[in-house]
Amino acid sequence: MIPSIADAMRQVVSDTEAAIKADATVNFGTVPKQLFFRHGNMKEISQQLTELTASPVHKGKKFPLVVLFRDIDETLSEGLNGITTGFNCRMAIFTLTESTYNSDQRETKTFKPILRPILEAFLNQLSQSSVFGMPKVADMKVKKADCFFYGSALAGANPFNDFVDAIEVQNISLKLKNIC
Repeated sequence: MIPSIADAMRQVVSDTEAAIKADATVNFGTVPKQLFFRHGNMKEISQQLTELTASPVHKGKKFPLVVLFRDIDETLSEGLNGITTGFNCRMAIFTLTESTYNSDQRETKTFKPILRPILEAFLNQLSQSSVFGMPKVADMKVKKADCFFYGSALAGANPFNDFVDAIEVQNISLKLKNIC
């Protein structure tokens, strides 16, 4: 069976959350040490977050958020246990922010305590994942951008109804193994 990128990433995000919770040096301040995962295109993700906001039960269960953007081109090949897939993908890690924060405040309140520790833990978990072949970070060819007030660079087009800062992983190169 061709392996599911979304299922594998969901597991890595879950492992990342566990690693963050176990690390006493990571302190999100008032933000709970938990992660949420979504995959899809920006419009779909935005709609899902809007629906969560409308729910009294789920409105606080959105951020910090790891998003795997779709669509993903895959190169299929045969491995020892069946079909493997190689791919480059785009992801982002989002957290809530305040629209009034300046760049220094964003750096100290969202990037240093929340977003960068999540990215570091996520990359560490990927490098320990057997389904991804335990790649070294250098082999993943990660290209990232810190996005202060996400969406503001898109002619003021914030794709969410929430004010968010993000680290956008513009490229990450991986190979997903079929583990039987």
